[in-house]
Amino acid sequence: RAMSVRLGGDVFMRQSSLVRTGDTDQLGSFHCPTLVIAAADDRLRSLDEAAELHTGIPGSQLAVIPGTGHMIPLELPGELLDVIRPWLSNLAVAGATS
Repeated sequence: RAMSVRLGGDVFMRQSSLVRTGDTDQLGSFHCPTLVIAAADDRLRSLDEAAELHTGIPGSQLAVIPGTGHMIPLELPGELLDVIRPWLSNLAVAGATS
């Protein structure tokens, strides 16, 4: 909220009106461990968008954090860590056995 107030409505309007070309057709070229994290109550990025990333990136995992919006690290940092830590631990174990 403070960032929004500091930047002002003009910046918000400029950012909102940017035309962003998609590159989801390139998701299949990702060949690294990927964790897609989505916020259940995000009003800027939909769960459908997160699912599209997850579906498009081979071997990715999807985690949805309930009770949070767009700013997960600020809103629910503990819950975010609860998702990231086990994922990273599994990577470390998988790497050790490869």
